[in-house]
Amino acid sequence: MFKTIIVILVSIAAVVGISYAAHQYYEYYTFLNEIEEVEVEQGVADILENLKQGTDIEFSALQSVEIKWVVKRGKDMTDVIIQGQGFEVKEVADEKLNAIKEFLEGNGFELDIYNVASGTIGGLEGFRKGRIVVSVGYILSNFDPESKEAPTQFDKIDIVVKCGKSDIPIVSFDSAEEAVKKLFAEKYQTKSSAIALDISQETVNHIKGTIKVLDEFAQGGAGDKGAFAAGRADNGWQIMEDSVKYNFSDDINIESKENDKFFIVLNSNPTTGFQWEVDFNSDYLQMTDRQFSAPQEPIPGAGGDEVFSFLALKQGSAKITFSYLRPWEKDKPAIEEKVYSVTIKSNDWQTYQNEEHGYSFDYPADCLYGPLPGYCKLSPPEERSDECLCYLNATDVNSVSLGTYTGEKENLTGASFVVFHSIYVDRYSPPADTDLIEWLKENFFYSHQDIPDEINTEIDGIPAVRIYTPFSGMAYSQEDIYFVKDGKLFKISMLDVDDENNRKLYDQILASFEN
Repeated sequence: MFKTIIVILVSIAAVVGISYAAHQYYEYYTFLNEIEEVEVEQGVADILENLKQGTDIEFSALQSVEIKWVVKRGKDMTDVIIQGQGFEVKEVADEKLNAIKEFLEGNGFELDIYNVASGTIGGLEGFRKGRIVVSVGYILSNFDPESKEAPTQFDKIDIVVKCGKSDIPIVSFDSAEEAVKKLFAEKYQTKSSAIALDISQETVNHIKGTIKVLDEFAQGGAGDKGAFAAGRADNGWQIMEDSVKYNFSDDINIESKENDKFFIVLNSNPTTGFQWEVDFNSDYLQMTDRQFSAPQEPIPGAGGDEVFSFLALKQGSAKITFSYLRPWEKDKPAIEEKVYSVTIKSNDWQTYQNEEHGYSFDYPADCLYGPLPGYCKLSPPEERSDECLCYLNATDVNSVSLGTYTGEKENLTGASFVVFHSIYVDRYSPPADTDLIEWLKENFFYSHQDIPDEINTEIDGIPAVRIYTPFSGMAYSQEDIYFVKDGKLFKISMLDVDDENNRKLYDQILASFEN
């Protein structure tokens, strides 16, 4: 029996070929997944063998093991159970433990702080490289857990290595509040626990409120530090500069739900004659209130904050444009303009977050999460229970598929929404500054006869190309949308797009898509 654990997780995503017919697409995908399983197991064995040879340690034979790996998601800690393989070695010098660590670090692994434990008789150190994780466990060789006597020798240890494949993403991440606390802890040279945030407004990409420092030895001492705002950037969260006076910048994305209220706060100074004029789509939004808030210590002629209250009416997307001007100066343009993009989500939908590639979209809340169970396939769609009519399969983060039916029970239409990226095919990794149109014409000409000559849509602000393939006697109508994000080419595929109910579903998902 192993006393403690070492884990190696390997994830290899499947390569999916282009196919217009839905059944051909999924049969081909399933076939490649079956091949992949064999390759993954072989890859784990190869890594273990390389570890054995690279450290010159005489490990035992491999055997089946169960592995527990800790993943931090926001404020929650989750245990991921993985079936895999492992081996061990007994009574070796601790130099062998150092050799294992050097091997891992030399091969691109980094220490995972959520999978580390240490004590006087043993410990555990977890390393991660993408989806591959390694947990190195060790314990004193002469330690008897049933004995009350303390160990007398400390020069020999037992080491265990276990390996397995994770079926889900294992990337740990902080909540927005925790990430912003760390930024302020660095700014004020103190610990995150000494930072207290009172959050007044939060979206996926921005957070706003007031900050208080509890550590009297922090830079600037303890006390209230005023208002703050932070935004999500490509490399993580960033504190907005003081010169912005902590207002959200232009083109902020706001998320809300049907019948929910949200607030926007802008600098304003009525004594100058300037005021904010507001323009928005009243089909989706209602402005319920606007109030001016003067400074706590009034100063003649000083400005303050103006608070705008909005009610989200129905699902969809809308923009709110604020123009700062003097109403009587009709011929003069606004001296400042702010534009807010609002996404209103349905209360009946939930959000899928792809941590590996950094995108998300909404889908019906009653969908099963995972592959469609076998018992659901035993009956035709019109005879299935509601739970068997929709599923979101995100087992492979490189090919996330939503399968469902739209329409009435007696007249159902199949719908398929797939977000795909290949880590193996070069055409899905275009060089930097590649012209998307030219790249598609050069690499996807066999799949599409009518590739447009210019960008014709966008996905959450990213230029994209939408290609429509009409219905034929052998395949449903199909629409593919291609876009490039972080050097990766993604394809969104939608089947039977001519159906009115399917089109409504697809448009609703696309409206919620965020990068």
